[in-house]
Amino acid sequence: LAIIQVESGGTATDVMQSSESMGLPPNSLSTGESIKQGCKYFASLLSSCKAKGINDINVVIQSYNYGGGYADYVAKNG
Repeated sequence: LAIIQVESGGTATDVMQSSESMGLPPNSLSTGESIKQGCKYFASLLSSCKAKGINDINVVIQSYNYGGGYADYVAKNG
């Protein structure tokens, strides 16, 4: 719910702003599709961070916004 609030305030159809994580244009998912994809993307970021030895949930959250490359940056630079 916090990601929805930050990403769209809950007012957009693509509430989690997750269409871009699929390579789609912004706001191209329905609400249900957005939640499903947003949770799937968040879970993949969580797994990726853990595999890189990153245990800080804040890095996962920031990666949701910045993109997965942020976790690579943190893993390399701290």
